[in-house]
Amino acid sequence: MNGLKYRLSFSNSGKYSITLAIKDDSKQANAVDYDNVVIHVNQSPHIITNGYYEIAKGQTINFDASKSFDEDGDIKSFSCYLNDNIISRKSRFKYKFEKAGKFKIQLFISDNSGVSNSQSKKNIEVFVNSKPVSNTIANVYSCSNLISVSASNAYDPDNDELGFTWNLGDGDNAEGVKLFHSYMRAGTYTVRLTVSDNRNCRCSTATAKKIIKIISRETRK
Repeated sequence: MNGLKYRLSFSNSGKYSITLAIKDDSKQANAVDYDNVVIHVNQSPHIITNGYYEIAKGQTINFDASKSFDEDGDIKSFSCYLNDNIISRKSRFKYKFEKAGKFKIQLFISDNSGVSNSQSKKNIEVFVNSKPVSNTIANVYSCSNLISVSASNAYDPDNDELGFTWNLGDGDNAEGVKLFHSYMRAGTYTVRLTVSDNRNCRCSTATAKKIIKIISRETRK
């Protein structure tokens, strides 16, 4: 490569040694002078942490980015933001979410190089779940062995699709928002309903119960 100016592009990080030779036209023994230049091509730090959390409202998350590393230097700083407000400057910290909803946390890690790619960023999504609402289901007193149960007034504040599981009190179980069931004999049965929003957190279910009383034929006379 010849010339007073030359532009180099490096596709990989690392240290590169470049020798510069300057030559005059004297043809003397000292007509050439050399100089070595070492170029350090920086590698951005690597962020290692969970990228998604599903938690219950009021739950505390243990954030941990302590395994993040820099291949060719040292990590200088950690900065974690929620809604443009800094919440921590540590690689490990706890944070409690008091409100339900979707949140984006931005984590920035900087190395000690001071060059343009010295900082890495990672977005961390947090979904804070609201517990589904099962609502009260009325007790049933029936002269027929065939009864119907319904959870149609149940709902989820986050608009998640709900699943419904019934323990019908006589050893049978069933699924569905509404169903019919036939009891083999008269008596009093406790029916338990579990409503689930299928989220992977501790507030993903709600329960309700009702009493079903099947009146015998003798009682009906």
